[in-house]
Parts: sequence; C-alpha cells; structure tokens
Amino acid sequence: VACGMAEFTTTQADYERCKSHLDSSNHARDELTARVDQLSVELRKARMFAAAEEYYIDRRLVSNVLVSYFDGQKAGSSEVLKLACSILGMDQDQMRRIERGADRLKQPSRWGL
Repeated sequence: VACGMAEFTTTQADYERCKSHLDSSNHARDELTARVDQLSVELRKARMFAAAEEYYIDRRLVSNVLVSYFDGQKAGSSEVLKLACSILGMDQDQMRRIERGADRLKQPSRWGL
C-alpha cells in the first residue's frame, strides 16, 4: 500500500507540473494570438495609408509647376512639362501625348489668333 501511495503522489506531482506548463503555454498562446491580431490591424492600416499616399499630391507643388510652365523663366519648356507629368504619375504614352499637345499649342493658329 505504501508503494502505491508513493506512486500516486509522484503521479499527482507530475500531473500538477504538466497542468502548470499547459496553463503557461495556453497563456502565452493567447498573448501571441492577441499580438498577431493587433499587428494584422496595424498592417491593414499601413496598407491603406500607403495606398492613399500613392495618390497624394501636394497641391502647392502642382500649382508652382503649372505657374512655372505658363509664366516662369522656363515658360513652355518641356522640362517643366515632364516634371508635371512625373509628379502626376503619367506613363510614357501619356507623356508623349501631353508633349504633342504642348507642341501644337506653340504653333501659330491657322485662324491668325
């Protein structure tokens, strides 16, 4: 009987030790899950901000570039026009079309205006 009681005490101690480790593991898992959820929310916010930033253009900058193109020292220069196209994120085809349109505006009108 004494031998059986010692085995029971050892088994009980092992059970308590395992339960304690399991509780600690579950607590750590819950903390990690909560942290992953927080990071997921932050990542989602960062992606939304990055997408919005991609299309954000400073109006003052665009205004200054347009004034420079029409009335600055480099009025009508393709350099200023290319800068404006770059700021607006235009592709090469759009840039060529803008340059062609600007060249047409520089040509004298057939109506003499």
